Amino acid sequence: MKYTFKISFDIEKDARNWYDASRTLVFQGHCWRDNLSGGFRDEFDKICKLNSDEAKVEAGKFVKKLRAEKSSEYRSLEAWIKNDFDEKFDDACKWLEKNTGHKLFCENYTVYLTTFPRADEFPETGELFHCIYWINPIENFLHEVLHWQFQRYWRADVKSPVLQLPNDEWEILKESLTVVIDDELKPLIRYADKGYPAHQDFRKTLYKHWREHHNFDKLIEFGLEKLPEFTK
Repeated sequence: MKYTFKISFDIEKDARNWYDASRTLVFQGHCWRDNLSGGFRDEFDKICKLNSDEAKVEAGKFVKKLRAEKSSEYRSLEAWIKNDFDEKFDDACKWLEKNTGHKLFCENYTVYLTTFPRADEFPETGELFHCIYWINPIENFLHEVLHWQFQRYWRADVKSPVLQLPNDEWEILKESLTVVIDDELKPLIRYADKGYPAHQDFRKTLYKHWREHHNFDKLIEFGLEKLPEFTK
């Protein structure tokens, strides 16, 4: 299977990411504001205090101004990210197929670059976000598409016990399974996936199993068995 990607630095998508983060401030115990500092944090605080319509307008104005001021820097970063994908995308797709045991259900991917450090994703259309300041574009791609594979081939499988998980437990398991994106993948990635702070104990348990077996199906079974210990 031949998969494709394109990189897009779309102003409206970028502004939407700022807006969406301001409406849902916390995900899996992590506050988006904690990723920001200086003027970016001040602007985010301003957007958060506005009503929905005002916040959308403010986010759009801020992103347009930012893009104009930093156009040269952003062109360089965009080119660097595209080059990283050019070099590593095919190998990343092969790794995902091999380790999930399934072809990728999305064939064509669009990576939207954003100035806000939040990686939104839309598996139904093959769209995902990557912060232009992050130095881990392929690791971020692996993280999100691993989620999509898990969703498609386990969560959506009527025969799988994953389907029976309540949403909060499903999110914990989904996010914790990214422990498989580890140092063994270097130099394809720059650093291992760390996950969210709230999941660290569970991730350590899963990672020990992964290192012993390197079998994603068995890891899911093990995760389902151990999950109740970490969600009491």
